[in-house]
Amino acid sequence: MARYKIFVMIFVFIILPTNLQTTQSREKIVLVTGFKPFGNYDVNPSELIAENLNGTTIDGVKIIGISLQVEWNTSYDKTIEAIERYNTCAVVSIGLAPKSSTIRLEKLAVNLRWSEQFPFIRFIQKHSPIFLSTDVNLREISADMKEEGISSRVSYFAGLHLCNYLFYKLLDYKQKNNPELKVIFVHIPPLDRMNLQKMTNGVKIAISHLIRNT
Repeated sequence: MARYKIFVMIFVFIILPTNLQTTQSREKIVLVTGFKPFGNYDVNPSELIAENLNGTTIDGVKIIGISLQVEWNTSYDKTIEAIERYNTCAVVSIGLAPKSSTIRLEKLAVNLRWSEQFPFIRFIQKHSPIFLSTDVNLREISADMKEEGISSRVSYFAGLHLCNYLFYKLLDYKQKNNPELKVIFVHIPPLDRMNLQKMTNGVKIAISHLIRNT
């Protein structure tokens, strides 16, 4: 009887908590980020998508959606804070491409930044590679979107503004701190060129691909 009680105590206080911790650590979470409105845009669809997906599940995986200020350092810091807080397996960052009429899946981030506040183009990070590339198969994601009637393509230039900046910094973070982290950047059109539901469905397709490959 005494041995039985000892075994029960060991199970309750040692084995069970360890198993629970292991289960929790294996839970997959995908982070989705969007930007707040800027310039002449009173509504930013990237923010709407992130907010709409927040708290939902896709293929059994929890989605955390956050909205970012249109600011250089703040946007990156808040994203990294969420990555480390939730121990996410993947990050889908979304930005508005005002002149686009299709969903663009960005392959490359360039180590350059420019804005009207700066008189010339500068490096994002000195002594760092000029290009960083996502290791996600974007062609497969684009093909899956097209099968659902969603216009999309792989892009090789994310611009020189905040979207590219965030994408580059996240790829650099992945390379230096978390090689298993999946990172993609999705540029979406304005609402007058593609409806919100279709864009949201496109992002869901991208998330499903990431989940299958993590």
